[in-house]
Amino acid sequence: MKDSAERTDLAPLSRPPSYSAIDTSPNTVDDSPPSFELHHPTATASIQVLQNDTVLYYAASYNLKDISDIILYAGYDSKGPQLALLQLIPFTKDLRIYIGGLKHPVGDDWDLVRCAESGNKIFHRSPIHRFESYSLGPNGQRVKEKLHWQKTHDRKLGASKLSRSDHKLVDEITDEVVAVYVDCSMRLGTQKGTIRYVKKLSEMAEMAALMALLVYRGTYGDEEQWAVAMHWLYECAMAELEAMLSSQEELDRLWGQLEFTVIANRDLLEDATLHTIRQLHRRWMPEASESERGGPLPEDWLRNVESQPRDSPAEWESYTKGPPGFPRYGYCVYIDDDALESIIAFKDQDKFDKDAYVRVIQTYYLDEPRPLGYEGDEEDEEITAVLESAEEPVEGCTRNSVGWMKYRAEQLAFLYIRLHDTYSWDLEYRRPPVLVPFGDD
Repeated sequence: MKDSAERTDLAPLSRPPSYSAIDTSPNTVDDSPPSFELHHPTATASIQVLQNDTVLYYAASYNLKDISDIILYAGYDSKGPQLALLQLIPFTKDLRIYIGGLKHPVGDDWDLVRCAESGNKIFHRSPIHRFESYSLGPNGQRVKEKLHWQKTHDRKLGASKLSRSDHKLVDEITDEVVAVYVDCSMRLGTQKGTIRYVKKLSEMAEMAALMALLVYRGTYGDEEQWAVAMHWLYECAMAELEAMLSSQEELDRLWGQLEFTVIANRDLLEDATLHTIRQLHRRWMPEASESERGGPLPEDWLRNVESQPRDSPAEWESYTKGPPGFPRYGYCVYIDDDALESIIAFKDQDKFDKDAYVRVIQTYYLDEPRPLGYEGDEEDEEITAVLESAEEPVEGCTRNSVGWMKYRAEQLAFLYIRLHDTYSWDLEYRRPPVLVPFGDD
């Protein structure tokens, strides 16, 4: 990282001040790996980083032009000297980090943090976030360190088997675990999480690791990201309606009626299977108010769908599309972590170039393709068996129809209108991971 000649009101820092400088026992040299606690000092998105109950750093989030997305300050608030900057790179999941006091670093002052993926699943791949830093070797030479954060469920590291927010920091050269972040956001109090180092790094590397964790972990609040995503989805719906309607009066009337019914129950929905999502939606439908459902209950249809067996798989398949003219009964939208990340990362792209997506799920899709009690002839059974195993698995399903599709988030209003027609699902459907519409088959 080179120095810039730019003049600022703060003296440039060649490296962040040592956390040991705040130690009440400065004559004691502690070479043990440190631990840090992350706290929300108020109801804002800011973060305080503590060690042994002493506030070392204050991380502030900004959404202003020409201001870095995250600024790290020394001390307990933004009045302290600047230590580091973080900027998100538009249309990507990458970012760049600068360690030092320059207000406007340029070029090689910045270090790049790249987002990659590990695992071989089509969805829920584990993202890894790579960056490089330097430390001093035994003889004073600069040694490059290649590190990455990735999610972990390893209980030996102190992580939770059920959490999707615990991370480990890995040395890519030795494959050793360097640090572990354990999330505490669901507990009472202001503590957000704990970073425990297994191996001592240079202060520069610790600072870079902290900055990368702050943005990729979502420490700045799943709630904040969710609010941004929902606001953007409303804007997209409004734009779609504006393009379809001929008068401002119609637009104002529909806009006044537009409401997204959001079910946000972390205990029920976090890591939930699609089968669970379908069960919850079917249970919600008769219990919800008519305004939430978007119309009266199709009672005749509901009675028919509960009666088994059907005469044939083809007849039963017709019920997977839900009641005709009631898309809120037959379909629901599911936004998991990956979908939320895609909206946050790609929401500012031009239309038709977006990769922001949601999952649109068929509520009455059959996990078992044949109705209970159905016995077809031998030839039909053989054909069905071939068709059900002819595709690459998508979350374990080898059938062509997996009961959901990966749909461009900015066109949900268009899809909602289309799905009033019972057969539109068949016309719109493309098997994941194809992004619909305009995806490559």
